[in-house]
Amino acid sequence: MLRTLRKELGQHPWPTPSRENNPRDGAPPILLTTKHAGRDIVVDCCPLAYAGGARTGMDVTNARALLPATTLIVPHEPQRIASKLSTLAQKCNRFSPCVGIRDDRSLVLDITGTQQLHRGEPRLLRSIHRMMKRLGMHARIAVADTALCAWAFAAFGGQLSTIVPPNAQRAMMSSLPAAALQLEEPARAALAQLGVVTVGQILALPRRQLPSRYGTQLTLRIDQALGHALEVIEPIRPKPPLRVERIFDGPTTHYESVTVCAKALLNDLSGELLLRERGVRRLHLILHRAQRAAPVCIAIVLSRANRETRHLWSLLEPHLAKANMGDGIEAITCIAASTGKIPHVQRALLSEAPGSEPEQEGLDQRIGEMTDTLVTRFGAEHVVRQQPVESHVPERASIFINALESPHNYKQLMSARVGTQPRPSLLFTPPESAKVVSLWPDGPVHLVRWRGDPWRVQTCIGPERIGNEWWRVGNRSSGEHDDGCTTFRDYFRVHVTLEDYPPRWLWIFQQEPQRTWCVHGEWT
Repeated sequence: MLRTLRKELGQHPWPTPSRENNPRDGAPPILLTTKHAGRDIVVDCCPLAYAGGARTGMDVTNARALLPATTLIVPHEPQRIASKLSTLAQKCNRFSPCVGIRDDRSLVLDITGTQQLHRGEPRLLRSIHRMMKRLGMHARIAVADTALCAWAFAAFGGQLSTIVPPNAQRAMMSSLPAAALQLEEPARAALAQLGVVTVGQILALPRRQLPSRYGTQLTLRIDQALGHALEVIEPIRPKPPLRVERIFDGPTTHYESVTVCAKALLNDLSGELLLRERGVRRLHLILHRAQRAAPVCIAIVLSRANRETRHLWSLLEPHLAKANMGDGIEAITCIAASTGKIPHVQRALLSEAPGSEPEQEGLDQRIGEMTDTLVTRFGAEHVVRQQPVESHVPERASIFINALESPHNYKQLMSARVGTQPRPSLLFTPPESAKVVSLWPDGPVHLVRWRGDPWRVQTCIGPERIGNEWWRVGNRSSGEHDDGCTTFRDYFRVHVTLEDYPPRWLWIFQQEPQRTWCVHGEWT
């Protein structure tokens, strides 16, 4: 039994906007427009605009008069929409191996036999809705035995999710409008003249008279909707990864020959990536061994897209030197399994000004290459990087994540880490307890007893008051016991000395209202 799932990205007539079918509260209406005969015409609109009175074919001036001033006017770009829809279809391959494009706003998925993998159709629908929400898109989904029935309920059912029971197409489609059968304009106009406006009324007409009056398309659509005629889905296949290959005249065990060939393949791959404005994120080098032995696959993962042959070879060479060539290498294949966008950048003739965008891009590229080198030597699980977090509390201002998770921006990290006030290069987790002697109550710090040693203060800078995060007030689920905004810290930067030890710069704070002292960090 064929169960076809179709994702609707927008189809007239739109349902009345509500919290259920329009989850983006406060979003402005959107109009897609194009020029026709010197006039701006509405090509498509969102549910909010449709509910406000906008219609396809209406002048933009008339449509804007019916809608609020915040309405967005966006030019209609069919090629860009088709490209984005194709990309979305490839993302949906995780739900079904057969994903096709039905029109300029719809996808059809053949989920025959895949329901068990997702533990039922309702769970599958929820998974797709979550993916679409992460992508910032509004979708209506329907599941039915036939593709046309699923499309009809997704387009005209008015619900975010609809599941049509098996063999129930005729009964459930009777209340849908005649446009749900995707008929051509002459057939729809002829039916409307007779007062036939629903699918149920069409099904009640004598079948023998339909082809002569309305054309053969009407009977074909009826059969496709009810499952009596086959509807073929042309799947969108993902683009094959970029690959280059060299075949030797015979097996070779010479390491020099293999390295020369591998470098040549990297050069060829880099040239192809340059033409496509792409860079490698995951690279596979496959050594095909003689005597039908299992091939050796060397895989490297980069922190950001890169197409520099020098850098790629520096990552591959240590693994290639340890590869087992067996009875000889017959061929070498280099595959860019995953790539990222590297757009062409216009370079200036003179050196770039400090802080300019090209200079920042070059800095991020060099840091990415350093990260790739460290991962190759020590392993991905042993290399982490700081990720800025929206918090002003020092120990919560950043977290450590895997260095290969996503490309990082060095300037953003430093601005989030340092901010307007200097921060120590080393933070103690948790802060270490200390005792402080002041010249007078609430006066400058004179002595810091830390780790059992009395450090004499030469310079004291502060205080800098840092309060708790107000949004964590009353949050006890994380095990934290903050007292809201009533608790704060006064931080001091102190230059301390001790006999037989080099001087140090410490970052200490006094917790209020407990009036306890701790050493939180050190400048090294």
